[in-house]
Amino acid sequence: MLCSKGEFLNTAAMSGHVPVLLNETLELISPKEGDTILDATFGGGGHSRALLKDTNNVTVVALDRDPEASIRAESMYGQYGKCFRFYCANFGNLLDLGESEFNAVLFDFGLSSFQLDTAERGFSFRMDAPADMRMNPQSGMSAAEFLETSDEEALIRAVRNYGEEKRWRRVVAAILQARGTGTLQRTSSLANLIAKAVGANRSGRSFVHPATRSFQGIRIEVNNELSAIERGLPAAFDRLLPGGVLVAISFHSLEDRIVKRFCRRMAGRPEHSGDMSVQEERHEQAKMVSTRPILPSEEEINQNPRSRSARLRAMRIQISTIRSSFLVLVSSIIFVVVAGAFSVVWLQQQINQTARSSLILENQLGDTIDKIRYLDEKISKFHQPVVLQGKVAKSLRPSKENQVVWISERGSLRGHTYAHATPYRGANNLAYFNLKSP
Repeated sequence: MLCSKGEFLNTAAMSGHVPVLLNETLELISPKEGDTILDATFGGGGHSRALLKDTNNVTVVALDRDPEASIRAESMYGQYGKCFRFYCANFGNLLDLGESEFNAVLFDFGLSSFQLDTAERGFSFRMDAPADMRMNPQSGMSAAEFLETSDEEALIRAVRNYGEEKRWRRVVAAILQARGTGTLQRTSSLANLIAKAVGANRSGRSFVHPATRSFQGIRIEVNNELSAIERGLPAAFDRLLPGGVLVAISFHSLEDRIVKRFCRRMAGRPEHSGDMSVQEERHEQAKMVSTRPILPSEEEINQNPRSRSARLRAMRIQISTIRSSFLVLVSSIIFVVVAGAFSVVWLQQQINQTARSSLILENQLGDTIDKIRYLDEKISKFHQPVVLQGKVAKSLRPSKENQVVWISERGSLRGHTYAHATPYRGANNLAYFNLKSP
């Protein structure tokens, strides 16, 4: 796909579709017999056709949300049959795609030459047409509707953030003032409005139409392009087989920034200069083909001037990385199993020790019961009243209503008692008696 800042008025731009960085893409993907490749941005079909052309038994699955792309894809069916499948779908919704396990995934962001050169689509201000700019004219609001109805915040996001227009305040103010006048309905009048607000280019710079940046930002906003890229890249990466490669071609700095940060994140590197995450939080899942983007050659730029803004980035899932991850997984499983086995042995030992302790306690309890029974037999001898005689009995005084004294097994008294004693159970081979006065 093709989209650059000066493309709209470049007289050398070629009509028709010319895939950019084609040789570099084919070298990176290197299709082999039996491979299945996802072309997430079919466009004019240049990349898909090149992937199928020189290799037998290669399957290409192509996506494009533009309904006109499905018409261009029909010729591919007749030429390649079952080796080609097309889905009219947005690559931002890759999670809904029922196919996976690709050997390679290709993204070619931006516009195709077919979209750019078709006046009715409203992408270019070289030809007067309704300001539509939708990649799928059957859904969403057109650019004219967006400009007429959106709030100021959305306009600022489109012109300043996505278009990177330095004089965005003037452009946004001009758009708001022009609402309801019909100026925003067509590409020519819209371009003239923006050009007047921006003013002439500074001297000494190559000529780029003043409306180029704003048109670009409005198109990105209307089609929600950046959000689709942020969703599509991880979904595509998850559908790659071990050793698979992901290739992404960008034409806009914001597109390239998203791709670059995603590649660095998957490679286990800091995503940007402000990334403060520690190394332990980053995981290497792929290898970047190059830390810098691959640019078109001078020869390609001369043959296809629209390719001059192209930036290609790629990364490959390393088989060794997959094996290492597998070994780590297996090692973790073995560790868990061994640790579990040791835990079972330790638990069994604890159960056995508890059982032995219970048996000891049971034996001790039996001994205690036997001693109690023995004491019961001894104490039963004193169930009859004991009559005290002699000096002991005469010297007693009823100082208390109830007095407890100790009597040994031989029946001797300790302390003062009353004349009559009633047995009372005690411990330590002694019997307690509750003594009362006669």
